[in-house]
Amino acid sequence: MDNSSSGVEPRSIARPRNALKRVPDVFLAHWNQVNAADLLKALADYAKPDASFRARKDPRSMRWHASIDGRDFSFVLTGPMFLDDSDNQGGLGAVKFVQHVLRCDFRAATRFLLEDPRAQPFLPPKHQQ
Repeated sequence: MDNSSSGVEPRSIARPRNALKRVPDVFLAHWNQVNAADLLKALADYAKPDASFRARKDPRSMRWHASIDGRDFSFVLTGPMFLDDSDNQGGLGAVKFVQHVLRCDFRAATRFLLEDPRAQPFLPPKHQQ
């Protein structure tokens, strides 16, 4: 359909005032490198490494037991990667981790990482307040 015949410009569509605009790629790239254990410690009400855990594949892997918003988790964390042992769900990066533990979508997870005080240390260095 030709927009010139309808008189409607593509950018004239009203956007809700509280809509989150596109997250800059620099943020997404940075969040994909955030250490999952550091993020877990910042978000959890309780977090403790499992001293008896022995990694089979990657010696950097550690199991953590944590409680976040009243939910208990058992994670295997390796750098920015996580695996939730209880439901065999995992992923890479801070956005996916927040989506998993807070049971939210991408938009809510990025809003959390941008706005929640607990997530401030995980913003790209030039954007920390």
